[in-house]
Amino acid sequence: MRGFPQNAVCVVGLSKAPSQNPITFVHQSLIGSFVVDNTTGRIYAVQFNTICGITSNFLEEQLVGLSLLSDMEEMRKRIMTRYLGDSRKAIIVILRDAAAKLASGRFSRSKYRPINNIDQFYRWLRGLLLVVYPAKS
Repeated sequence: MRGFPQNAVCVVGLSKAPSQNPITFVHQSLIGSFVVDNTTGRIYAVQFNTICGITSNFLEEQLVGLSLLSDMEEMRKRIMTRYLGDSRKAIIVILRDAAAKLASGRFSRSKYRPINNIDQFYRWLRGLLLVVYPAKS
């Protein structure tokens, strides 16, 4: 079992898989569970409920180390260019859903975690804008 830092949180993103995708025979939705840094959104670990474990492992390698709050475009590019499965767009939806949940959770706790400098503010604002106005795919 992995040991995660004290400020790590688990956030889950959901999406509907394309109807022709084999995952719809096993699961109703495609789900991604992310363990992330509560402040920066940096992904420590991620797992998807894909049919083949190697698919989830491959997606994890593409995403670990990036931030749900500030690296959405880079994550989208990696998924769209390196993952050639039918559920590419569903994975992007999961990323955006998880980012929105993380951002809204951080916002509701903001009185306990004040922004101490302008760089933190710009990172927070960029993450919020990416959630509110996601890049078109």
